[in-house]
Amino acid sequence: MTGNKDAKGTDKNKDGNAEFIESVEKMGADFTENLSKFAEQWNGQWNEQLSNWYNSWINELPESFTQDAAKPAAFDLQKNLDEIAGGIGGTALPKIDTAKILEVQFEFLRNYQTLWMNTTAALIQWFGAESEGEDKEPGLEVIKPDAGDHRFKDPEWSSNPVFSFIKQSYLLNSHWLRQVVDQTEGMDDAIRMKIEFYSRMIVDAMSPTNFALTNPTVLREMKETGGQSIIQGITNYLEDQQAGFDYMRPRHTDISALKVGENIATAKGSVVYQNQMMQLLQFAPTTEVVYKKPLIIVPPWINKYYILDLREDNSFIRWAVDQGYTVFVISWVNPDETYADKSFDDYV
Repeated sequence: MTGNKDAKGTDKNKDGNAEFIESVEKMGADFTENLSKFAEQWNGQWNEQLSNWYNSWINELPESFTQDAAKPAAFDLQKNLDEIAGGIGGTALPKIDTAKILEVQFEFLRNYQTLWMNTTAALIQWFGAESEGEDKEPGLEVIKPDAGDHRFKDPEWSSNPVFSFIKQSYLLNSHWLRQVVDQTEGMDDAIRMKIEFYSRMIVDAMSPTNFALTNPTVLREMKETGGQSIIQGITNYLEDQQAGFDYMRPRHTDISALKVGENIATAKGSVVYQNQMMQLLQFAPTTEVVYKKPLIIVPPWINKYYILDLREDNSFIRWAVDQGYTVFVISWVNPDETYADKSFDDYV
């Protein structure tokens, strides 16, 4: 008899849980429906009130102004939105599914709550282990970086509760923004690609790895070098500014280590013609038998001619003259402020 009573009690609990879940789902559906109706009603009322205010303002203008042929027309918000959208109608404007957005928002808040709880537990364990002389254990993580994301490879991003919180907070916000963009409908592929591109640029720019005070690698090196790493960074920044004529132009290599004619552009040639925009270089063939037709190379304006003559083992110019070709290459001038009035037409 007892077993039967327990079974009945379990069935009642299951029924009660099912009813509770059903009621919660109904409440959520009702809330979403009411919110959608409210948003639609608010948009309509706001459009009507704004139109009335604008039109009443037009009617109160001085008579001399209202008789002008350029008198402003009556205001219609939806019409203006259609014109902003390119005159293709309101159907081309993005559509937002309120229910899906709320679901994304609730997931975001739930994960953030879990993050706070995990961080609190990790800090308690962290300080407790430090006082007891025990090993510190990393806390639980709500979200992890993608497999190919190497920005957070420093162990401190996982072992230190503070940096772990910063990392997960950034990842949660990034994930939330991507979900909001994904749930937006009514856009063609080109517009969606633009929105995804710009949102990705914003997310990448706000990464905590881009800021010194939230990057454990930068802080560690600053401590180990006694602040010299920061001084060196500022020096590099000023040198990049100077090299870019007061514009930021980061260098990717040590330019001082490259010597034209010594360890770069070592093929022997001569200048046979020059003007304000370029020099024409000639490289003689190294073979006894020479092709009748020469080889003329016109590199892009953004490149130097020695992109084809970097080293002896990969120099295209050296290979061409060894095949019996007479090679002519244009070397574009390095433009400075005196070329401010020049354009591509001058090059052509």
